[in-house]
Amino acid sequence: MKLYIFKYITCITMALLLAVSCTSGDIASISPSVAPVSTAVTFKTYIGSAATRATYPSDALGGIVGIIDNERLKETGFGVFAHYAGDEAWSTYGKGAPFNFMWNQQVTWDADLSWAYSPVKYWPNDNQPADDKGAQGSQPHSYLNFFAYAPYQKEETPATGFSEMDAANDGIVAVSPNTTDVNASYIYYRTSNVKPFDVDESVDLLWASQQDLWKTKPSGEGYVDGQVHLTFRHALSKLNILTRAMIDRTEELTHDAYPTTLDANTKVFIESATVNTPTIYPEGKLMVGLGGTDPYWNYDGVTGQSGFIFDNVTGNNVMDVSYSLRYAEPNVPANAAGFTDSDDDGVDDFTGLTEAETVKEAFDAMESGVTDTERQLAADYATLMFPPSATAGTLSVRTIYHVVTYDPNLTLNSPKFYSNVRNDITATLSDNNFRFEANKQYK
Repeated sequence: MKLYIFKYITCITMALLLAVSCTSGDIASISPSVAPVSTAVTFKTYIGSAATRATYPSDALGGIVGIIDNERLKETGFGVFAHYAGDEAWSTYGKGAPFNFMWNQQVTWDADLSWAYSPVKYWPNDNQPADDKGAQGSQPHSYLNFFAYAPYQKEETPATGFSEMDAANDGIVAVSPNTTDVNASYIYYRTSNVKPFDVDESVDLLWASQQDLWKTKPSGEGYVDGQVHLTFRHALSKLNILTRAMIDRTEELTHDAYPTTLDANTKVFIESATVNTPTIYPEGKLMVGLGGTDPYWNYDGVTGQSGFIFDNVTGNNVMDVSYSLRYAEPNVPANAAGFTDSDDDGVDDFTGLTEAETVKEAFDAMESGVTDTERQLAADYATLMFPPSATAGTLSVRTIYHVVTYDPNLTLNSPKFYSNVRNDITATLSDNNFRFEANKQYK
């Protein structure tokens, strides 16, 4: 009897199981209440204080030179270092480990007109917004910290040192290895490997920092819809050295009231110009992990110099004065005597010009020299860029220039009909508290 009842109950149980298995339409899918990993880290960029250019200069090897603006950034791309610090703010974080979220991540402008990178990273889901469904994080915030620079450079520091780096002549020549802790990570920048400073090889360097970002941080503080807003600043000082002819007057006049033209018989040419400055460095490490509002530079082991030299003679430590401004001996006619008058009629046998008229033609054919219009001392597009001063000092400019005048009465001069006055002038532009600062342009 007991055996019979046991079999009956067993058969009923099996029948119920079969009934359940055959009614799949009544089964609901139940998932745990966890917010999805759906918000990707994306980037939006802006650069301030850079003049837009229709065309961009490049060096002899086709590399990037000159100022990087918003359009040029799309060409160069940028690199990102990022750190996930858990619930610790960056100011209190120990900074003792390598970047653990992104390391020199290349970000490029893609065909969809947006910044792209791979592999894509996602925001932590702690502290969900109020309208998000799902579990809240166990800690109040999960912080991400971002440090970016441009132009992007993938090269790492070689074991043999920077002197043997030939991947880049100037600009960013190396990036610290990803074994370095965030406190010591850097971008190594060099003005040029040909000359300590070279206006024709100046390469811009940008940096940006966004710290303590978390998923629900409101707009205006670096995060909107998953975007990290990177406002790039120029990590270098910029210097334009311009020249303009100014005619002294006895009465006091404002700058704009000075005469705007030289006499038609006078031209001014530059022999050399020396800008004496506080100590500046041709290379150094931009420390990316220290953040803050100003870029932090390390010049350990780098020899600085006190100024820039522009000259008519090319050399290792000087830059060239622009050809049209450059001083040379006044022009004379091409023939050896400068004038041929076999019949003593006072005119050249071949041109029909008097001797004075022949020299005047040579004078008019000379370069324009310094005029009333401001012009770059070096190349037309040239902006000298270099790391900012580490210490303060004085700023002065020494200019050696020649005032060359055609005068038909100066028959005994050599060459004839020219006066040539050499001027050596030094002007002090600041007291001893001057220093070149990053993200500033000086003229």
